[in-house]
Amino acid sequence: MIRTMRREDVSDVSRIVLDSFLHSVSSHLSEQGIATFRTIASEKAFLERMSEENTMLVYESAGAIHGYVEVKEGRHLALLFVDPAKQRKGVGAQLVAEALKYCTGGVVTVNASLNSVGTYLGYGFEIAGPEAELQGLRFRPMMKKTQ
Repeated sequence: MIRTMRREDVSDVSRIVLDSFLHSVSSHLSEQGIATFRTIASEKAFLERMSEENTMLVYESAGAIHGYVEVKEGRHLALLFVDPAKQRKGVGAQLVAEALKYCTGGVVTVNASLNSVGTYLGYGFEIAGPEAELQGLRFRPMMKKTQ
């Protein structure tokens, strides 16, 4: 089941996002990028973003959280992460499909980690620009028309 993240989920979400990042993404980044991401994925950062107008969704099964995605300003996907033990089982696809329901304006963007570009292409996103780096985080801008 996909639902809105609650305050009591923050610890589990932070752990899953960081575990997935370390499992799948960190080997492609510098120490600066890893440090930047640790800050973004901290419990404090999640709590701060909860007070903003972001849509924060979790995938829950059998009482445990296995995935997370965030929609910023109704137009940008961020932090799509799935528990490594549940990857390649459709959890990410379900999270993206649900997140897209919260996107307005006809176009949604994502800064895809380099190892996830193929996954986003499979979700119907297109490459929207060259590879970029910000605070050590390497990514490829992508977009998808939603209307």
